[in-house]
Amino acid sequence: MKRVLLHIGYHKTATSWLQNQLFVSTNTVFEPLSKNSHGQSTLGRKFLFNHEGYLISSFDLNTSELNKELETISATKPNLYNKIPVVSHENLSGNPCCGGPDAMSCARRLHNFFPDARVLIVIREQKSFLLSFYFQYLHMRGMKSINKFLKNRFDDLKIPSFSPDHLIYNGLIKHYFELFGSENVIVLPYELFRTNPQQFISELSVFLNENIKVDEKAFDRHINEKDHHFVNYYFRALKVFIKRGNRRDSSIINNFVFDFSARIILKLLYALVPKKLDKWTINRVKNRIAQWDRGRYKESNRQLSKLIARDLSHWGYY
Repeated sequence: MKRVLLHIGYHKTATSWLQNQLFVSTNTVFEPLSKNSHGQSTLGRKFLFNHEGYLISSFDLNTSELNKELETISATKPNLYNKIPVVSHENLSGNPCCGGPDAMSCARRLHNFFPDARVLIVIREQKSFLLSFYFQYLHMRGMKSINKFLKNRFDDLKIPSFSPDHLIYNGLIKHYFELFGSENVIVLPYELFRTNPQQFISELSVFLNENIKVDEKAFDRHINEKDHHFVNYYFRALKVFIKRGNRRDSSIINNFVFDFSARIILKLLYALVPKKLDKWTINRVKNRIAQWDRGRYKESNRQLSKLIARDLSHWGYY
């Protein structure tokens, strides 16, 4: 098997595009280490969760489950040994909803299982990240206003919260440099992908010493785009009444009538609310994030530019 590529995120850095357009079985260079032909790696999930679906203990390497999953994947993918195997899962860099506390233990498991792997880390300017991630949080039925989302702290340890330290990228990058060697880790800005995707692919090609080809049309395929920002923000309380998946719950909040009514109301709002209100909502949230930021990441981003030998300032990393 060729040297594995570990794509660990971050979140909101074109991970879904990479998983569904580049790290796919139909690509001539890559083969996902997954039971599936595209999407998040099922092997990647084994670095996060045990066989029952629980988060793995920080003291557990989960080696037995990882070996089983790799054997299953290898048996069904004859091309695995001719291409670069890829483990791609954005949660390997930590879950932003709770400050990414498992990022270091994931790194330890990855290095233990694939000590000679190469690593791809994609970063994103923090204010831009927060704007995108907050609307995804609302889409996933998050209930906090932008003020509470940004200010909420771990006062109640029963409720995980966002931590601004998760977006100080230096610590995670340094840790991967130490584990795998800086020559085996590439850090690319999401902004490069947005402005010049071919250059992004070119730099990855040089790093892997492979000729990676991507159809120009693939760059125009947008994945996981969210809309209805006004409705999702100002009517987020309605989602309390909507059942999650097939889960059965006898409480009044999940009563069929409430569930049905909330879905109908949301559909009507999605259809009737003018799209220009989305832009207005985005600008309000963007301004609030800028007020909260006030140069919070300026010094760490300056150090980050030196660490990865790339000037990030013209992409707003200040």
